[in-house]
Amino acid sequence: MARVHLWRRISRAGVDSGLDEHLRRKVELTNKLGFTAGVLVFTGNSLFWGVLGADVRMVLVLFAAALAYASIPLINRARRYDLSRGVLTVLPPIFIVAAAGIISDTPLLSFKFALLSVIAGPLLVFGIEEPRKMIAGIVWVAVCLVGMDTMMPIIPKLSGLDANPLEGSLSVTINAAVSCLIFVSSFVYFQRLNLAAERKLEAEKVKSERLLLNVLPREIADTLKESERTIAEHLESASILFADLVGFTPLAAKLSPGAVVDLLNELFSEFDRMAERLGVEKIKTIGDCYMAAAGVPRPTDDHAHALTRLALAMQAFMTEYRFEGRRLALRIGINSGPVTAGVIGRKKFVYDLWGHTVNVASRMESQGSGGVVQITDSTHALIEDDFACVSGGVVNVKGTGEMHVWHVLGARDGRA
Repeated sequence: MARVHLWRRISRAGVDSGLDEHLRRKVELTNKLGFTAGVLVFTGNSLFWGVLGADVRMVLVLFAAALAYASIPLINRARRYDLSRGVLTVLPPIFIVAAAGIISDTPLLSFKFALLSVIAGPLLVFGIEEPRKMIAGIVWVAVCLVGMDTMMPIIPKLSGLDANPLEGSLSVTINAAVSCLIFVSSFVYFQRLNLAAERKLEAEKVKSERLLLNVLPREIADTLKESERTIAEHLESASILFADLVGFTPLAAKLSPGAVVDLLNELFSEFDRMAERLGVEKIKTIGDCYMAAAGVPRPTDDHAHALTRLALAMQAFMTEYRFEGRRLALRIGINSGPVTAGVIGRKKFVYDLWGHTVNVASRMESQGSGGVVQITDSTHALIEDDFACVSGGVVNVKGTGEMHVWHVLGARDGRA
């Protein structure tokens, strides 16, 4: 457990809450690569020194490389993120060429294998997200590999190393095997990083999609994702429903804030399920008022029927519903006609409806009675064959004047 905790601390050196996701992953990766490379070089040189009998001066040079790699987490901790990635890209070829030059005037196969393996470095620390830096790093390693013949003779050679075991076949075999292992492991790790990033991106996309669909109809959400144009349309025929709790204001004054939220959340969540089941679009809630519509944003011929079914289902639910032993009543008003629909706002945007039809629907609710579904003549004309209604008389609607209204009793037998 202590080792796991230490590894986590090393991996997260220099990582803080202010970093974006991309840079955070890069910092953690460079920490892991640097520390792991340092450990591998240290262990490998201990093996050369103890088993193969490599010259101690040569081993000290490579131990310096191990310390440089292992210092990467410290560099990141100092918030020098670009420097740490530069160290992982620039230093490995320098140490490899320098070590080879110290041993011999001619390139050794084992060091060429080692140099070839560090091409994985820029691929990992920059990746496809930063193609220019990645390509520059790979070119740097390739230049070192091609220029090894030129650079090695000018590096001061240590005396007494003509028969150094590092030139033997065992050294070549070990170095080649380790280099190939490092390269393959780096490639596999890089692929795993890409796969993990793709999965995370897909999960975030699904999450964002779900959140967007919670506030906008699917068609509107799809349009908004494809362009930033103003979304507005006129619909010739749609139906609007408003539902409101009778006596909610005095009731809320007697309840705790938590109880008020619990009440509205419980009711509106059930209404949401009903609306989804019946193909009705919830528009918004305003306090204790619930607004829904049918025929928007998808025009339908049965929009009045769908909203009437919803209204009756809501009233049926309220007859059985009790909150803390209290029985609650719901006023519901419906109107049908032309509406304007669109999305307003850039932040916390909302899909909303406007027009005379919407205003009258709101008046049908506010001037209705508890437990009653009150509708206008226009809605009644659309549903009268399938729903039983009785005249509600004439009401004076603000801004419109007197209007005849109807109360929906229920679906006719075998219809709706």
